Amino acid sequence: MKTTIKFLKAILVVVLLFISSTTFADTFYVCNGATLSLAPAATPNVTYSWDVKDLDGTTSLLGYPRAAAPTSLPTTPGTYKVILISTPNAPTVCAPDNVENSFVVLPTLSITLGAPSNASYCETSSTNTSLITQSTSAVPAGSTSDLEIIYSYMVAKDGGTAVDGTTGGLGSIDGTGKYTLSTLVPGSYVITGSVRYAQKTGFTNTFLNSSGTGCAATSGTQTVTVTAKPLKPVITIGAN
Repeated sequence: MKTTIKFLKAILVVVLLFISSTTFADTFYVCNGATLSLAPAATPNVTYSWDVKDLDGTTSLLGYPRAAAPTSLPTTPGTYKVILISTPNAPTVCAPDNVENSFVVLPTLSITLGAPSNASYCETSSTNTSLITQSTSAVPAGSTSDLEIIYSYMVAKDGGTAVDGTTGGLGSIDGTGKYTLSTLVPGSYVITGSVRYAQKTGFTNTFLNSSGTGCAATSGTQTVTVTAKPLKPVITIGAN
């Protein structure tokens, strides 16, 4: 009997249930530092053990094979093999095939916002926008057909609640992730950026992203002030 795998996702913890009814893809993406919970369905007279192979694909990590399932993977990004080993307890028992899957530990993301091109602009100025350039992140080599990098920005006006920076005429994000504040409404705008992994259309493997954040990282803030056009001056005219 061949043991296949079913994957269940739970909030905050990636739950992997090894059973013999459902087959899934054999490559799984996980955030750096993700917690794993692996549990094989019991098979009579069969003992399970676990092995985790290092990035070279052949060397077992220190402490493996062992009876206890791994609860985490190394923080060094790359592909690790997790193997469920089945051993019969009696000569008359047929053990299931071993189950081997690849887990890609994704690099930890980070984002830093550069200084705005205009820290302050007038609502009627010819340069009434401000461009903010972010540090860039990349999908690991070999994963570009599955994943992409998504940038987003939150903007808070005058100490208010932060909202999506692309709504309400606030601004826009270009194809490289740069943000342009273009609102003409006077005020002080505090801008925060974030970056995350996302599945591409046609994604064929599995992203174990139970929290739905895509391993997101958040930047510090930059502030842009939009100043109001002054009223026309009042001229007092007199003559002697």
